[in-house]
Amino acid sequence: FWTENTYSLSKVLNEETLVAFGRAYGIRAVAFRMMHVYMPHGGADAPFNPRLGQPASPLVPGNFAAWEYLDARDAAAAYRLAVEATHLDLFEPMFLATDRTSAEEHRELAARHYPHLREQAERMGPDDLILSIRRARERLGYAPCHSWRGAEANARVN
Repeated sequence: FWTENTYSLSKVLNEETLVAFGRAYGIRAVAFRMMHVYMPHGGADAPFNPRLGQPASPLVPGNFAAWEYLDARDAAAAYRLAVEATHLDLFEPMFLATDRTSAEEHRELAARHYPHLREQAERMGPDDLILSIRRARERLGYAPCHSWRGAEANARVN
């Protein structure tokens, strides 16, 4: 594995610990990789506030993880799904997000800001996230409900 800082290293080590507990004791674990958790009860002066029904500004091109956010209510729903799931493998890592923080599609942003990912970006759908939540949808039935783009976006985001 490759990490770029001590924070990333701590995440990798914690996930490896979960894998080891699964092998040794049969403990099932889900590792959620959460993108910029938004607290709906927080102040309206946050850098990105989905309640305003508009994208973040300005977008941070060098940090694609900031291109997504996770509403805390969607996080709570995902945690409940994981706790109640009986069909999961011993260790399941998955990204969690509610939606993108920009009006511009991730496939366009990725192609422009990360030219080495252009081919992968061309295969993305218009609502796909650069850090996909497809695994959470498929394995848990996760369905985010709190998109800044409105209810119609919730079913399309992957």
